[in-house]
Amino acid sequence: MVSRALGSETAKLPFTWSDKPDVPERHAAWAQHPGKLKADGSPVTVFVFNKTKAPARVAFARNALRRARTLRHPDLVKLVEGIETETQIVIATEAVTPLARLDWHQLDPLLKCWGLYKMAHLLNFFHADCRLAHLNFSLETVQVTAAGEWKLTGLDLADAELPNPFSVGMIDGVTEHRYPPEMANANWSAFAAHPLHAVDAWAFGCLVYELYIKQAPLQTRQEVLAATQGTRPASVHVSLYTAFRHLVRPEPKMRGTLDKFLKQTGGPNGFFDNHFVKTSLFLEHITLKSVAEKEAFASQLAEHVNEFPLAFTKYKILPELCQAVEYGGVGARGIPSVLRIGQRLDEDDVQKMLVPLIVRLFASTDRSIRVSLLSQLDEYHRYLDANTISDAIYPSLCTGFSDSNAIVREHTLRSILVIADKLNEKILNNTLLRFLAKLQTDPEPGIRTNTTILLGKLATKLRPQIAQSVLVPAFTRAFKDSFPPARIAGMAAIGVTHELYPLADICNRILPHVMPLLMDPEKPVRQQAFKILDIFVKRVADGAAEGPAGAAAASTASGAAGAVASAAGTALASTTANWAGWALSAMSNTIIKS
Repeated sequence: MVSRALGSETAKLPFTWSDKPDVPERHAAWAQHPGKLKADGSPVTVFVFNKTKAPARVAFARNALRRARTLRHPDLVKLVEGIETETQIVIATEAVTPLARLDWHQLDPLLKCWGLYKMAHLLNFFHADCRLAHLNFSLETVQVTAAGEWKLTGLDLADAELPNPFSVGMIDGVTEHRYPPEMANANWSAFAAHPLHAVDAWAFGCLVYELYIKQAPLQTRQEVLAATQGTRPASVHVSLYTAFRHLVRPEPKMRGTLDKFLKQTGGPNGFFDNHFVKTSLFLEHITLKSVAEKEAFASQLAEHVNEFPLAFTKYKILPELCQAVEYGGVGARGIPSVLRIGQRLDEDDVQKMLVPLIVRLFASTDRSIRVSLLSQLDEYHRYLDANTISDAIYPSLCTGFSDSNAIVREHTLRSILVIADKLNEKILNNTLLRFLAKLQTDPEPGIRTNTTILLGKLATKLRPQIAQSVLVPAFTRAFKDSFPPARIAGMAAIGVTHELYPLADICNRILPHVMPLLMDPEKPVRQQAFKILDIFVKRVADGAAEGPAGAAAASTASGAAGAVASAAGTALASTTANWAGWALSAMSNTIIKS
């Protein structure tokens, strides 16, 4: 990329561009060059008009620059900067490609439909709100962004005071068929004698003909007129074909407006009546929607978002949806759609577009957002590296352990097992254990139960010294819980972690707490207590049989005894997990109903 040497006036331009154009100079004498922003290298498109090559058309090029600066509409190509020097007029915009340069057969049908809608909407804005005609609408002036959106350029003729463009070669044998029959033989004065919309309506009808009926560039006016007399092609929607015939009527005063076109094609079962157009329109106007409308939209979006074109979804829907989730009132209901879109992105895009959003949402004080993130953690935790989880997400996540809402505490607890492998050692062996110790006294019995189960699953991830000093008190505390599943969970957890405890701890710290459970009022608790007793008595017996040396060796279970104990502990854990899951569900339902 090089900056063009246009003098000191261009030294402060925020962009550079290539000497070689993507689109060479044509009828309007504009060349279209690829460019980059100096600040971050983002792509732009630079339109360059050479005043020395086409001096008779300078007034038109100046008008294009003036209109680009003063007209504002989301469907006009976005202006970056523009400047006029002694030899050139330069206009930099967002990165775009002319529709004429694309392979029409590869255009996504949904994007083509949406693009046609947006161009009709823009031309109607020109006519109804600006009292202005574009007069240069064609495949060359309709531009396509990286997202697949259509934007309009070519504002050279958008001024009634300009001279006759036929006289300076702006309109020639290649482009004159895009102008209606009344302008044949270079009759530019016909424009002023007829309705303001008449010329643009014809040109728009030509685009419909090219894209949907002929599916190739048109060559003459006559073929457009002939298409209105024949039979509707089976591939063309009824409402689109009817509207097309109104747009290209030979009599200017009978020619349909773009507003009428939108009404004919936008009603129920009309050409534009599809989920993609509705979704795109809703996102553009989401700030004006009620909370109920936003929630209904977000719930339905997840069902269809994977059907939409990837480029448009990535560059258009995802940014607007993220904005709506954070600030637009969609909230938690929009998160499933965001995550579904994330599944279609490559790793770089996920890190740039999705991960920062997840981090920001975890910091939100909205409980529904937090619960939605935690309940779907399985779907996106693979995108998060250890540093992101420990440094950016956990500080916000851990506030859920002490939240006053039991559902938040429950989901926070369950999420730990998903991310445990990515938590740093300090969190695992320090702060997390303090939170779990508090949850063992939680008012909700289901949370106390699952806290004990989680400690059992985390045991092998803890430092040995920490495990031995923390786990036995935690599990034996569960033995005394008033909730029977919690007592069973404590026995299951201590059973699957039996290899961590030396014989002295088994005899002095564990078995004395197991013995009372042999006479527990609940039969399932008594049954599990006997199984746990068998595990630990077997370990102690094996160690004692060998004397002091054997006892030391038996401090870690091995061989057949270890296998039996491990199997028994696993069975206990499975039984307890199922029971605890039921307990948590019952607790959640109670909270929701209340």
